[in-house]
Amino acid sequence: MRPLTFTINGLPTDLPANLKGLVKLSQLRAQLADVAARVGEFSFPLTLPPSRRNQLAFGSAKLHPQALGKFGLYTDYAYELRVVGQVFAGTFRLSGLKNGYTGSLIGAGLSWALLLGDTKLTDLEFTTVDYDGSQLESILALDCDATDLQFPLVAYGNFFAPPTTRPAADGSSEEVPAPPSALLRYALAVDDYPPSVYYVNVLRQIFASIGWQLAGRELDSDFWRAVVVAPAGADVAQAWNWGTLARAEATGTGGQSFSYYQSGPVPGYTNNAAGFYTLPGDGPELAGDIFFLPLAMRVPVLRPTRALSLETATYTAPKAGVYDFSWEAELVSGHNYFGGPNIDSHDFFVKELLRPVGLGLVVRRGGAGFEDAEGGLLRGDPNAGPLDYAANQDRVLTPHRLDAPGSDIGALVLGNYGEQVSGLYLDAGDSVTLGVFARRCVFDGANNLLAYRSQAVYNFGQVRLACTKYVDNNGLSKTQLQPADWLPPLACRDLVKDFLQRTNTFLVPDADRQMVTLYGREELSQAAGPPLDLSELVDVRAVEYLPAAGAATGAYVFAPASNDDDPLVPSGTDVVTATIGTGTGAQQLTSLFAPVGFRAYYTLSAVVRLPCCTTADLLAQNCSEAEWDPSAQPPRLLRYLGPTAAALIPFGERTVPLGQAAWDGVLAWDGLAGAVAGYYQGTIKRALTGHLARVSAPLTPALYQGLTAGRRVYLHGAPYTVEACQNFDPADEAGLTQIDLSREVL
Repeated sequence: MRPLTFTINGLPTDLPANLKGLVKLSQLRAQLADVAARVGEFSFPLTLPPSRRNQLAFGSAKLHPQALGKFGLYTDYAYELRVVGQVFAGTFRLSGLKNGYTGSLIGAGLSWALLLGDTKLTDLEFTTVDYDGSQLESILALDCDATDLQFPLVAYGNFFAPPTTRPAADGSSEEVPAPPSALLRYALAVDDYPPSVYYVNVLRQIFASIGWQLAGRELDSDFWRAVVVAPAGADVAQAWNWGTLARAEATGTGGQSFSYYQSGPVPGYTNNAAGFYTLPGDGPELAGDIFFLPLAMRVPVLRPTRALSLETATYTAPKAGVYDFSWEAELVSGHNYFGGPNIDSHDFFVKELLRPVGLGLVVRRGGAGFEDAEGGLLRGDPNAGPLDYAANQDRVLTPHRLDAPGSDIGALVLGNYGEQVSGLYLDAGDSVTLGVFARRCVFDGANNLLAYRSQAVYNFGQVRLACTKYVDNNGLSKTQLQPADWLPPLACRDLVKDFLQRTNTFLVPDADRQMVTLYGREELSQAAGPPLDLSELVDVRAVEYLPAAGAATGAYVFAPASNDDDPLVPSGTDVVTATIGTGTGAQQLTSLFAPVGFRAYYTLSAVVRLPCCTTADLLAQNCSEAEWDPSAQPPRLLRYLGPTAAALIPFGERTVPLGQAAWDGVLAWDGLAGAVAGYYQGTIKRALTGHLARVSAPLTPALYQGLTAGRRVYLHGAPYTVEACQNFDPADEAGLTQIDLSREVL
């Protein structure tokens, strides 16, 4: 029996008295499409005796014995197993304390998988990005070396509507076909145009998050460098940097008239605030009807999102949280006048006319309020402190009087008005409107005649309304984009596994350099070292020949991982499959990413095909009837093609080139350019025309370590490559190790 030494965290340990058959190691396996077989160096469970030396080595095992191995609780230790000058190192995962210290040996090459654990893509941390929409054109021209975020235009049903007509070349209108064609009808706001994340950057960041590096030829290919992960998952709704995007400002001029014709204000401005609100300085006898009219805003200067209305001085909260506002308005002129059937005869006396008496902000709950018969302004004096409010009721924020209380008719105080409002909590959809309060007149006169027309006209110079600050419900004011927030909540190991299976590549770790390199099958053979000759160790009569394609003739089993001991085992995420073969021999390749549909849309300058992240059922619907939500969509990959200047998209107050994307090549399994044709043709040919040779041979520790997956070997003159090297017993000099060899077929 070979002498062994075993250390835990550098401390010597006591081994069991008889190690023969107790520790068995298995090298990385290279079975064709079985990702579960591409990890390696697991042992059968190893139990060390409960000696004093072992107690010192495992002194940090503080978990209760009954908790170890349950609920995903483990304790990991670094181990070194030395056998005749050869060192096997990695992680000893302690899983039990019954009758000793029980665990499994995991090779150093898989320490990256253990470090990742159950980390999700949304847990990664990329460099944050300043973005408010002004950077869009410059980002569209960048590749994955210069940016993590990219903006291919994806249809989620957020800005498309079925058209009926469109401008013809001669300036007239012409009919437009119904969906699947649709028209991009209005300018996109920043939050209509979500970003994607470059796929290779995600893969690299997965390893960078644990201090490792990822390399490989596929990562540097033009195709994969252009692939992006489209936004998906419930967290996408929280991904925007609302600390920046919620801020908005509009300036312009406002000129309004406000009239009363017996029954109320001008049509469209009926106000249920009547009798509910008293302006500061008014006595109870003046607690009459108050009407509120929003100021019109002209020429908006800054509007990154749809939050700030173009037509009225109204800000609608895009997210729940605490907001700060400021407003300014210059009252230039104002007057009141009235008329009646006998206006020239002066046969009646007007005691009080309709007149503007206040200027300020009103909060409308749920976007309703003074236009909602169930709402209303609250009774009370806002100067007395914050007012409680019920759902769907308005709240007046400290209005400024435009007249002096008790003043004569038309005595408006001209000049500048303004206010800073801080700490205002709004739910998503609540709005804040800047407008004028006007009081309904009271009439009496000779012969009890009433004027049936009276009007107040007031003109404003510059008017400004701005949201200056936003803080979310957690007290955070996010001002930058974090690329990880736009990723689907997939396990990092699952994404790595998906790439391995899609590209038919293998991970070869270098624990000393903390680097993992991706190799294709041919590259793997070249990287494994020069060929070895096993002929002297194997009796040709003892070779077992097996069909490489398994029991099903003419088909090969393509299967996802199913080994519970595999650190790369998927976490049950829904997958998309592609069938290989027919009948009972049909097999499937799996992917975490859903396919992408395309539809034709009319832009300002061209008809383009845009990716539609939706289901087949929704894709068949009229796009105005389908409710598409990125947060409810499965994850998808797209290939970014770059900006297309020939197709212009209205974006804010300007046009931007279309960020064009495709779903092609190896993003699909089938087709002439699909993943099967691109990465599996040689593998399938070898499986269908070659065979496996299964042999058993006594190996030295050095030879076992040299028989890595993909290494070329000769067996009695015939060329093979190593597929698997399993159950090596480092303690047993005479023990036989099972080796699976794949026959090379030219």
